[in-house]
Amino acid sequence: MAVTIEDLEKRLFAAEIALRIAKKVDEASDDPEFSQGQRDDIGDIRMRVRDLQRRVGEYRFTISRLQSAQEEANRDAWDIKQGMTRLERGLQAIVEHFGIVIAADDE
Repeated sequence: MAVTIEDLEKRLFAAEIALRIAKKVDEASDDPEFSQGQRDDIGDIRMRVRDLQRRVGEYRFTISRLQSAQEEANRDAWDIKQGMTRLERGLQAIVEHFGIVIAADDE
């Protein structure tokens, strides 16, 4: 299954939202009314925050590399198109110069 840039951007957006929520919970962890169990849960959230931060970084890096590869492919396609145009013009000039008749293949 191919993953598109749009898919990665959606995952990045979801991870960033989860990260914001987790950070808010972490900020509230200093509240003395939290029980030990709640503090343990917050410790788990902190680990997940670090994991989410890592994933966000990976998604951003992957998106950036995919966009660069896409831009390079677009440049290559343009270069190929330009080369084909020059080749076509060169062949046309040869045909005209030598008066070559090229019959269409009607098969």
